[in-house]
Amino acid sequence: MMAFNHILVVVILIKLLHLDRNEAFVAILFGVLLDLDHLMGIPAYIGEYGWVAVFNIDSLLHNDVQWKSSMHGTEAFLVVSAISLLLRMYIPLLFWALHVLMDWIQVSYWNIVAWPEVLLVLGFTALMFYMERRVYQESVREEARSVGNYVRFVWVRTVSFWLDVFPVKRISQGCRKAWEKEKKRWKRFGGER
Repeated sequence: MMAFNHILVVVILIKLLHLDRNEAFVAILFGVLLDLDHLMGIPAYIGEYGWVAVFNIDSLLHNDVQWKSSMHGTEAFLVVSAISLLLRMYIPLLFWALHVLMDWIQVSYWNIVAWPEVLLVLGFTALMFYMERRVYQESVREEARSVGNYVRFVWVRTVSFWLDVFPVKRISQGCRKAWEKEKKRWKRFGGER
């Protein structure tokens, strides 16, 4: 699946399951960042096809290079199960299984970037906006609601979510100050109840 599908599904489930910051990090690690193993195939690809082929999308999608590691295979089930037991949480196994299931559906039934996958991206994006719209309506006074305030609300919540999950020290401290300032401004211009 496209990485964007994985990100959307994982974030939707994080919100639906009300996961805290640590659980959300584990969910993103096993549900999205699992695809970083594709980077291991780059040296073999460059060795076989050369640097110029990296910029040829047809060559990237239709070649004999093994892009996925064993973390996408059935043997990874034992590793992820052991991690789940050690962490005493179901989240690694659930999100890993979801990732592998999504990839299996794509490989078994669709081509790479097929129209059903694009429809899924649109559907998951609409679901995210619907979920954010519900939170917006619950937290903002009716007379202060507008499209501009909604866009700002979604933007602040999205950036705050990613800064909470991946708290990079130097960047997040400066960004957090900016976001706190933005939240104060938000409250002043019709903000939250």
